[in-house]
Amino acid sequence: MSSQSTPPDPRRRSLWSIFTDPDAAAEFGRQAGRALRELRDALDPPAVSVEEFQAVQARVAALETEVATLRAEKETEREENEAFRTRIEAILQEGVARDQEILAALKQLAASPSPRNRAEMQVWRNLRGTLWDALRSILIVASWETVTALYQAWVQEELYPDAKDLVDHVLKPRLEQPSAPPTVAETPSELEIFEPAQPSDPTRWHALAPEMVYIPPGWFWMGSDKRRDPDAWEDETPLHQVFLNGYWIGRYPVTVAQFAAFVDETGYRTRAEERGYAYIWTGSTWRDVHGANWRHPRGPESDVRNKQEHPVTCVTWRDAQAYCDWLTRATGRRYRLPTEAEWEKAARGVDGRIYPWGNEKPTKVHCNFDMNVGDTTPVGSYPKGASPYGMLDAAGNVWEWTNSLFTGYPYDTTDGREDSHSEERRTVRGGSFYYLVGLVRCACRYRHIDPYFNVGFRVASPGSEDSDL
Repeated sequence: MSSQSTPPDPRRRSLWSIFTDPDAAAEFGRQAGRALRELRDALDPPAVSVEEFQAVQARVAALETEVATLRAEKETEREENEAFRTRIEAILQEGVARDQEILAALKQLAASPSPRNRAEMQVWRNLRGTLWDALRSILIVASWETVTALYQAWVQEELYPDAKDLVDHVLKPRLEQPSAPPTVAETPSELEIFEPAQPSDPTRWHALAPEMVYIPPGWFWMGSDKRRDPDAWEDETPLHQVFLNGYWIGRYPVTVAQFAAFVDETGYRTRAEERGYAYIWTGSTWRDVHGANWRHPRGPESDVRNKQEHPVTCVTWRDAQAYCDWLTRATGRRYRLPTEAEWEKAARGVDGRIYPWGNEKPTKVHCNFDMNVGDTTPVGSYPKGASPYGMLDAAGNVWEWTNSLFTGYPYDTTDGREDSHSEERRTVRGGSFYYLVGLVRCACRYRHIDPYFNVGFRVASPGSEDSDL
């Protein structure tokens, strides 16, 4: 709070007019709304990478509904009016202490650099909780008029000037200073010693190498918030921020032709070929079908001779890894499966959108889903479904293997989920041509281990933007 002595504000003396004068209550509401918008704009949450007041904004919206319900109940409980006023007075008396609590948390945020590891991120989350708890103490009251009055009397006239001064003179100057990126553990495949081979035939290398798009380093929103996305599953929560170093990822899933080049050169046999069957949808039921494999994805009567540009399917995670290892040896460049965090950032960008193209529900022009076609389609057939980085086929067509074990959130590369030696179920992303709208969202995740007729993969590669890819 400001330490300067100021004359009493006549608006404080007429605070209780909101219970008898609707015009006064409406004016309080207008002024409070402006004050709250100015406060959020001044604090500029995206710049400090912790989004404290973005979370408050969402909670306030939900709280407005709760307040409206409480207000309706109060219409039939006028006999409790005196106790209600006593409660408001107590909240006002605590305002000074709450001012100090919020400002102390803001000052601690201002004194801290951007979080560089998991422990520092937890400190920021705790501070975010402190800010919310303090603000919430003045929001949970029994009428909207009272809420607007409290914002007018307390937030705008007391907290806002000090908070704005803190932002202008402490937070913003700090943000203008460059800082080192956080320490982020790499995936196991990047920690292994890798001596690249030099391809003997550059023309052959260009023919084999998949088309890639570059994903720059930085933070992005991973996961889901059920209040924002009603289709979200529990294992997608919470919505949280993850930092990734720069990397490359395939613009498209690996095609039948690309996988055939690998098999033709190495004689590799997939898991489905070795055991004699794959799991497919027959048109009436899901079951293992003998003779189904990547060459015959719907069973022995089907084939891929006219599907060379379709994504390869009926491959396991190990089959996909074998392809990446071969491509690495053949081209002299490091290829691997993307982690699920890398896949999700490439699919949705940094703004937490629900689908690669935005928040608009998918249609037949965006992607191959919901059995609209009834089968896979050639990669790149849906340019309107492109992600912010130009990755295609991220929604629908086929599920895609990632390197990550299927483990809960928040995402953490150091907790064993990127163990390349584990035989547990791996995470697949993207949905497929078979599934409904809820499963082609960027944050949707599922787990597999066996070869399926609607599961393929795309590759990733570490490196900077100027890498020769």
